[in-house]
Amino acid sequence: MKHDYGYCSPGDTDALRERLSVCADEVSAWMKSNRLQLNPAETEVLWCASMRRRHQIPSVPFHIGDTAVIPVSVVRDIGVYIDCCVTMSAP
Repeated sequence: MKHDYGYCSPGDTDALRERLSVCADEVSAWMKSNRLQLNPAETEVLWCASMRRRHQIPSVPFHIGDTAVIPVSVVRDIGVYIDCCVTMSAP
């Protein structure tokens, strides 16, 4: 499973979103060349921010190929839940 991470100031979220979308497209292309398939329906995006900056988290979707992936407030990976404040509390 591929995980990508990035950091940006609140004003640079568009550039980071674009960079991660390009990276996901590159991963998808690599997978196709190796007879694998990336499932955008199983892909999640989580923006993390401090409580003070949480209102600045964008809700604009990421694009993976032709699929729009809406950011979520909690993700689960290998049974561990992580929310946008990185508290790792279960939903």
